[in-house]
Amino acid sequence: MKYLFIVDYEDDAERKRIDYLLEKWQERARILKPRGLTFIIDTEDVSEFAEP
Repeated sequence: MKYLFIVDYEDDAERKRIDYLLEKWQERARILKPRGLTFIIDTEDVSEFAEP
């Protein structure tokens, strides 16, 4: 079963701890790090924003 984790971290040290955990688990699970950009937009008119 696949799970999506969204993790908010405050500084580079926290990010490194997450990377370390992922490295530890690479032998026990298949871990994929999607490429791209993640963001949150708060608007009443998302269709106008998402128009091509």
